[in-house]
This record gives sequence, structure tokens and C-alpha cells, in this order.
Amino acid sequence: MGKMLVLLVAALCTAALPAEEYATLSGTVTDPVGDPLAGVTVQVYISEAPEEGGGRGVQYQAVSDDSGRFVIEGVEPGIYDVICVGPGRELSFKLDVELFPGVEVNLAFRADPDTWKGVSYLYTREEIHLPDDQATLSGLVCDVNGMPIAYATIRVEGTDVHATSDEDGYFQTLVPPGEYNVTCSAPGFLDFTYEEVPFLADMRRNVNFALKRSEGVLNIIVRKPNIYFYPPEATEVTVRLELGEGCALTYSDPRYGEGWTVNVEPDGWMDNGIGYVVVPAGELGEEEVIFDAPRYGYLFYEARAPDVWQRERGWLVTRDVMGDFFTSVLEEYGFRGREVDDFLEYWTPRLTESLFYAVYPQTDEINAVVGLRVEPEPDSVLRLFFLIEPLDEATATADGYLPEPEIPEFTREGFTVVEWGVCLADTLK
Repeated sequence: MGKMLVLLVAALCTAALPAEEYATLSGTVTDPVGDPLAGVTVQVYISEAPEEGGGRGVQYQAVSDDSGRFVIEGVEPGIYDVICVGPGRELSFKLDVELFPGVEVNLAFRADPDTWKGVSYLYTREEIHLPDDQATLSGLVCDVNGMPIAYATIRVEGTDVHATSDEDGYFQTLVPPGEYNVTCSAPGFLDFTYEEVPFLADMRRNVNFALKRSEGVLNIIVRKPNIYFYPPEATEVTVRLELGEGCALTYSDPRYGEGWTVNVEPDGWMDNGIGYVVVPAGELGEEEVIFDAPRYGYLFYEARAPDVWQRERGWLVTRDVMGDFFTSVLEEYGFRGREVDDFLEYWTPRLTESLFYAVYPQTDEINAVVGLRVEPEPDSVLRLFFLIEPLDEATATADGYLPEPEIPEFTREGFTVVEWGVCLADTLK
């Protein structure tokens, strides 16, 4: 795509400004490894400040060329949200980008589908119905790098109104008319407050929060715990995660919501009852229902947690034997088949940052951070996380001794549930 498309929405063209009073937005879009991405649509939305109204429609947009570059000229100065949209999904975004008269602002976007899969909710999801005497408060909560923060608490001071952000960082609630301080808080982050935000009856107010991490607090990222279920017969299974103090979910698949309810076969494959229904007319006029639900081999989630993990027992492992090491240890704990294969497929290529690693198994510690409640109650449960920390050569080869853990015997009986996951320090994401 040699020529870039630049679309200026007519809504912002009602008042012409001299050329030097416009701003220019430019930048590049690359894939996760830094190669340029062509054909990515860069959309610019008005960023609603608490004291101002604003629409959600696309105000400007451009398409990246073969070098990943885009340029949007003639932008009215203001504060905007900028989102890179790939084929069918949002790839990257930046909130509250301020553009000044006569200035070109250059942004670099590294497209990553996992950065924020649900950012479109802010612009597409249906608003709650407004009673005549109420306003709505909605918005997004993320960290300063644009990662969504789930289960953040948004409080409207001086009222009983509060909201909780979902896994995409989105929140929405009703607010009585008035002027209030609005505060957002989340475990491991500094609180942020917008002061004296006005709310009028029938007003829809959008407020976005970008929270900074608390200094001196080591956050542990619980990455990709996979939960496998093996009932003796086809069973509807309900799963709830009991989050300990300072722990918050950041992602899940399928979407966790208030919990999971899935239909599980004895071989462990499951669906959550959400799919497509086709109703063709049969030869005799009857309706035939064909249900095509997505199938899952496991449930998985990710979470942010405090550092409460044991480091007294474990193993020192070099990068070149990582695959063989985890195969042996997982099987010794009681994992088998695709459970082991899934772990190796995901984690082996990701543990390449260092030549040496310390690997600390976590078993009893897990329930204090993320409890697991399953109905019907399983007969046997195996939960194992690995806290993995890279080591420099001097630390790894220094005289010292790391006692190896004792691995308990695990027997699969009746309805069996097994789960593995990895804990990484926040800098290792």
C-alpha cells in the first residue's frame, strides 16, 4: 500500500483553522518483533476529559503503508485516544495523546493482539439505560503501558456508588447528579483521583484511568494457569476462583465473568454453551437445531498477585535442558499427556532470556493466593505453580545449595482436576 489513506471526518471541519494552528499525528506500526506492519488502520477518537463532553466516533484515521508509517495532517489540537486496528481486532493503543498547534507528534505502536483484546468495548458496547434523574460514569482502567487492569475499584466519593473494572479494564455505573471526586484504586498501584467531576441528569460521562505502580511493591504475575477437568461422565461443571488479598485477575479464556460453567466430557474437552445455532427446515418441516459451540481443552486465567511464594526449595536449571527438566518434573508430580505437552509448547520458547534459572515449585501456597472451588466437588485435585527467576552467572555458580523439594505422590481417582501455572516477577512478563 504505497499511498496512505487519510480520512478527516466532516464533523471536525466545521471551523477552518489556519494551517499553522493544526497539529500532525504520525508514527510507525510494527509487529511484536519490530517488523513493519502495512494496512493497519490508525483511528483517532476524542478523549473525554472529566470536565468536558465528547463523542466516541472516529474523528480521523489513516492506514499504515509498506514501511508501517502513517501520517495524519490537519488535526485540531486536543486530547485524543489513538487505536491501531488490525483485521478484526485491536492491536495496540495509546490513551490521552495531546496534540498542539503547529506540532507533529510521532508515536510508535508495537502491535500485540494480547495487549488489550477488549479495548473496543469502550466504543461499541451498549450503554446502560439512563433513568431521568441519573448520569452514567464509564471508562477504562489501564497501567501506564496500556495494559488493562481488571478488578480495579472506582469510587464516587460522598456517595454509595462504586464500580469494578472487568477483564478489559472497562467499567460503567449510574451516578446521581452532583459534583464529586472520582477515585480509582487497584492492588499494587497508586490510587488516582479526579477532583470535582460534575455529573448532570441524563449525562454520559467517560473517564479513563492510567495507574502507576506502587514503589517498593514486587508484583508477581501468575501466567497462564491451565485447569484441566476429567469427570467420569459428561458433566456440567461450575468453577469459581477465590482471589486472596492483593490479587486481581487480568485475563481469562473463556471469559470468567462471575465464574465459569462448562460442559465437560470424560476426555477433558469442554464447551461453555456459547456458540452458533442453525435452524434449517427439515424434509417434513421440522426445525433442526445444530449447535456449534467453541471447544476448550482447558480453562485458563492470568492474575496479578503479591509475592508470597516460597524460595526455600527448588532447582537450578540451565536454558539448554529446560524442556527435559520440565518434562521430568511435571510427570513426577502427576501430569500427563497433553497437560505436559501444553506446558512445554508454551513455556519452553519463552524461557530464553537467561542462561540460568531458579525454579521453585508452589503447591500449598496457591490456595492462599487463588483458591479454586469446583462443583461438583472433585475426588482428586493437583495444583502446581512454578515460580521462575532468571539468574546471572555469578549468582548461579556461586557456592551455595538449594535443597530440592520432596514431590508428593498423586493418584487420579474419580472426578480429577489438575492445574499448572507459572509465576514471574513483573519485570519478566
